[in-house]
Amino acid sequence: MRTGWWIAVAAAVLLTAAVLATAIAFPSVAATTCPGCYGLERIEPGLYAEPGLTPAQRRDVTQAVEQGRKQVHDFFGGRESSPDVLVCLSDDCYRRIGGGGERGIAVLNRAVMLSPRGVNPVIAAHELTHVELHARLGGAAVPHWFDEGLAVLIAGRDLP
Repeated sequence: MRTGWWIAVAAAVLLTAAVLATAIAFPSVAATTCPGCYGLERIEPGLYAEPGLTPAQRRDVTQAVEQGRKQVHDFFGGRESSPDVLVCLSDDCYRRIGGGGERGIAVLNRAVMLSPRGVNPVIAAHELTHVELHARLGGAAVPHWFDEGLAVLIAGRDLP
């Protein structure tokens, strides 16, 4: 009886340590897994942003992501992926969720993070394309130049 209890306690401690290590080493993975844990609020299903946005900012964020999703949908003739999109309008927010100097990034081919400089349809479509392509390839490798080139093509113009 005591041995089972100790095994359960040890397993709980190891699981907690693994979660903490992931959150510290890979905050973007943790943030895309639990946006609310990083202070983001749900704007609509699959779209999260930092709290306190004005109605105009919410509209701009929603429209940028929706237009990016539409460009991906129109190019592929549908979408097989449905990544969560995390949007920050401040550099502090973006750093907190694990972002760096980029405008946006696809995380583990399951989510997209947009920085304050990437909240526009071009960057949204670019990053969403990476997720869609990898979803359609089912894990098959693709050259980086192809992945980036396709994302630029679908986004509709050179990155700003």
